[in-house]
Amino acid sequence: MMSKDILLIINSIYNEKGVSRNCIFKTVEEALSSATIKRFEGQNVNIIVKMNRINGNYDTFRRWKVVKDENYTKSSIEIPYTAAKKINKKFEINKYIEYKIENINFCRIAVKIAKQIIVQKVREAEHTEIIRNYSNKIGEIICGNIKKIIKEGIIIELDDKTECFLPRNEMIPGERFNINERIRTLLFKVNPNSRNLKLILSRCCSKFLSELFKIEIPEILDELIEIKSVARDPGYKAKIAVKTNDCNIDPVGSCIGMRGSRIQSIYNELHNERIDIILWDENYTKFVINAMYPVDIISLIVDENNHNMEIIVNEYNYYKAIGKCGQNIKLASELTGWILNVVTKNEAKKKNKKEIINKVKFLSLKLDIDKKIAVLLVDYGFTSLEEIVYVPIEEFLKIKELNINVIKKLKSRAKDELLNLAIKEETGIYGEI
Repeated sequence: MMSKDILLIINSIYNEKGVSRNCIFKTVEEALSSATIKRFEGQNVNIIVKMNRINGNYDTFRRWKVVKDENYTKSSIEIPYTAAKKINKKFEINKYIEYKIENINFCRIAVKIAKQIIVQKVREAEHTEIIRNYSNKIGEIICGNIKKIIKEGIIIELDDKTECFLPRNEMIPGERFNINERIRTLLFKVNPNSRNLKLILSRCCSKFLSELFKIEIPEILDELIEIKSVARDPGYKAKIAVKTNDCNIDPVGSCIGMRGSRIQSIYNELHNERIDIILWDENYTKFVINAMYPVDIISLIVDENNHNMEIIVNEYNYYKAIGKCGQNIKLASELTGWILNVVTKNEAKKKNKKEIINKVKFLSLKLDIDKKIAVLLVDYGFTSLEEIVYVPIEEFLKIKELNINVIKKLKSRAKDELLNLAIKEETGIYGEI
């Protein structure tokens, strides 16, 4: 292969792919080494090619590694230390002896084959470069032009000519694009195992919305306003919780902007997806109330152990609280991190009445007491055996209908019942309470 042929190949690849010249030269050297090895037909040889970066001239060398005499395995890529010393006393163990050999001759067809090999290796180097450059940009918004629209999604060309893929399931429902149209997307992940398109994009994930807010609202970029959580049903509705790190700034008003100027550009980007901007609060009950705004909440029943809340609303607010197909309550749950359940005032009353009846029956049975005494205990908040055992006597004295002797008997019976339950549990006879 003539030097000018090599330089032509390198220049064409450099102009076409934009890969660094040094990377292409290394790839060409590897390709020439691979081609030269084939000349030795089945022999195990170590060949390297050294190329002049200016004029394209190159030399081919065969190499042998210098090893200790006792480690020599008669391999054709090794030479024992004693033999190496006879050639040159300067040779050391684990160094290489290089012997210049004749460069391989290429015909025109071979030149074409070599170019294919080089292009393939450059493509691999190019993919490696893409992965290295974009791995630290995951979660960032990137812009590009639509190059091709296929059944599975859209191929987008970035400003540096890198091609990315936006799958159909990562597009906002109902949106349509045209060839060469400019588009903003989020770099969702880098897939090194993909054959061609390594960069996978998204416009559906919650991170895309929060990144749009960072672009459109300077206070978020300056860390005066902080995005705490995002919940999204792409194309339909989203909720975003914000807080301020400066007491002089209204976080919700700053995100909306004068006459909605800031939020409008985000609406346009998301094809009028409705966005509720929620004021975050460290008090989780207040945060849930804010997340359900503008629904009027009568009360909340909090179960911290199971991390859920029951939201009680009037009948006329029920469907508004749930939202279309349960969308509103689903987004509020995702935003707050709590399992939320909406019930009407009447439903809550019925449920509460049923729970009270069950608690009265439970205490009457376990403590062997009259129903009236059990009702008194439940009314004052004593609903479990543990509460009756461990709550101080002073608290029970608030119940005027009970004297101290009755209270002591109740505590004694509750203690005995807990002990019996513990014994049954250990012996495997534990049943439902």
